[in-house]
Amino acid sequence: MTPYLLILGEREAVAWVLRESRMAFPPTARREVNGLKIGDELLVVTTRGCWHNPGRDRTRVIGRAHVTSAVRTYETPITIAEREFTRGCDLTFDLLTPT
Repeated sequence: MTPYLLILGEREAVAWVLRESRMAFPPTARREVNGLKIGDELLVVTTRGCWHNPGRDRTRVIGRAHVTSAVRTYETPITIAEREFTRGCDLTFDLLTPT
């Protein structure tokens, strides 16, 4: 098991990830994404700007998830917050902070 930070900078993305229990990745090649394996731990972090009020909000760890499937390419890209994502993996959340 390898731990990673899963940094989310847009509230629509946070809602999608939590609702769908999966992570989507843009088409950009990333060594970290290619290296994800089933069982890897993801500490889910939201940025100051994630909630569109960086003067009030802070960067926070909001939960912990584990990868439960291999990263695979989507047949049809997914659009979240006007960005396109071409691959992803399934997650299981075992810890979320209170709202």
